[in-house]
Amino acid sequence: MKKSLSTSGFTLVELMVVITIIAVLSMVGLVAFSDAQKNARDGKRKADINAITKALESNYTPNSTTPYPAVAPSWFVGSNIPTNPSPGGAAYSYPTIAASAFSVCATLEKSTGNADDLTATGYNINSANKAYYCVKNSQ
Repeated sequence: MKKSLSTSGFTLVELMVVITIIAVLSMVGLVAFSDAQKNARDGKRKADINAITKALESNYTPNSTTPYPAVAPSWFVGSNIPTNPSPGGAAYSYPTIAASAFSVCATLEKSTGNADDLTATGYNINSANKAYYCVKNSQ
C-alpha cells in the first residue's frame, strides 16, 4: 500500500512572511498617501490666501486713509470667506478692520512657505524652515 504525501494548506512561516510583506507595503502606502494629503491641503491654503489677497486688492480705495477694507464674506462665492481645510487647523490671518496695508497668512503643514512669522513684516529668506505662507499688499 502506497501512502501519498500530499500536503494541503500553508505553513505558519509562509503565512507570517506574507503578512509581514503586506504590512510593510501598507505602511509605505500610508506614508505616501499622508504626504500627498499634506501637499494638497497646503496647496488649498495657498490658493485661499491668494483669493483673499485678490479680493482685498480689487476693493482697494485710493486716496483714503484706510484704502483696504476689512475682508467681507460677500466678496467670495457662496458668501463664505475661505477657511483652513484642516478641521481644528489654525485660522487664516487677514484684515478684520480697514487699514492702510495688509498681510494675509496661513500656517503650512509641510513648511514650504515664504515667511517665518505671521506678522509678515518681512520674508526672512535666511531661514530654511518657513512654516507660513504670507502675501502683502501690492499698492
